[in-house]
Amino acid sequence: MSGRAFLLRGFLLLGLLGGYGVAHVASAQKFGPTEVNPPNVQQLPKLPGWGGPEATKLAIEEAIEWPQAEPRPAGRVVVRFTIEPTGAIDSLRIVRGLSAAADAAVLAAVRRLPVFVPGRQGGRPVRVAYTLGVALPTPPAGPTLVWEPEAPHQQQPAVIEERTRQQGEAQRLPCEADSAFVRRVLPVSFAQSNDLLAYSWRPSAFGKQLFFSVPGGDRDAYGSALFVLDPYQPDTYRVLVLPIDSQGDLTYLSALFFTDANHDGRKDLLALSSCSLRDPVKINGHWTYGRRTHYRTDIWQYRDVDPAGRPQYQQAPERPDLNELATAAEVRQALARPARPKAAPKVRR
Repeated sequence: MSGRAFLLRGFLLLGLLGGYGVAHVASAQKFGPTEVNPPNVQQLPKLPGWGGPEATKLAIEEAIEWPQAEPRPAGRVVVRFTIEPTGAIDSLRIVRGLSAAADAAVLAAVRRLPVFVPGRQGGRPVRVAYTLGVALPTPPAGPTLVWEPEAPHQQQPAVIEERTRQQGEAQRLPCEADSAFVRRVLPVSFAQSNDLLAYSWRPSAFGKQLFFSVPGGDRDAYGSALFVLDPYQPDTYRVLVLPIDSQGDLTYLSALFFTDANHDGRKDLLALSSCSLRDPVKINGHWTYGRRTHYRTDIWQYRDVDPAGRPQYQQAPERPDLNELATAAEVRQALARPARPKAAPKVRR
């Protein structure tokens, strides 16, 4: 790394946006040449393999592609973007530019950044805005370096994870521990999870299935994602991401358990999720608003294998009778009761 990496100067304005996009204004807290606003952000977003805001600025500068012979305008391009609760970049724009070419090069470099590990407030992922002063790269003093592909162990975590998820499978190394295996093939997502469950959901001669969840789903920023790694060949795992949709606000996995939900002799996967919502309540004869926790149980069923021999799963229809049951024990008890026959619709005459 060149000396300029340690002499970066610029500024960072961090704006934390609430769950519904409401800006919270607070005084800036200074960290040397960097400003963080508001000061109550407990955990700043981090770029995997790089780090926080100053490292993000360096990563952008390293990612800028600028023709060798083109003159570089002096100064910095000030760029602003938000980091969503999913870690994705949004609302990218130039705050103060240098030239059309410089501005375009900086925007392209930001778009090439991998998915962030999102910022957190109270343990929950939140939307954060970065405003960074980015300098164009200086021409190299020595001979031109030839780019060579990185060795697998040197690749950025986001690149490794994207490849795993696109392929839908992962290879386990001999004698590799469960956590080491998952951390190697899904480094970005597993870094956001505290728990890894190994359980024989379906019979397999190649080992137990591995499960973990992370907040922020692929299709729903306020939901969660349940990762399933299922061995179907020696040291070969099917990798699936099952969505846990939002119930109206940030929704988290509360319990993961297995039982025969539809009484066909095979265990199903049940995910009990919780969400705190703002509900009307009556206190001393007056209506006001308070927060109440709501619960929902999603069910997935094993559906044999695809033409390549990989296991497949299907989400079962929603069971409204399981909603608002707060524990796995309550859900199991409800499933043990025979289903009530549906009443025939009344006919108006």
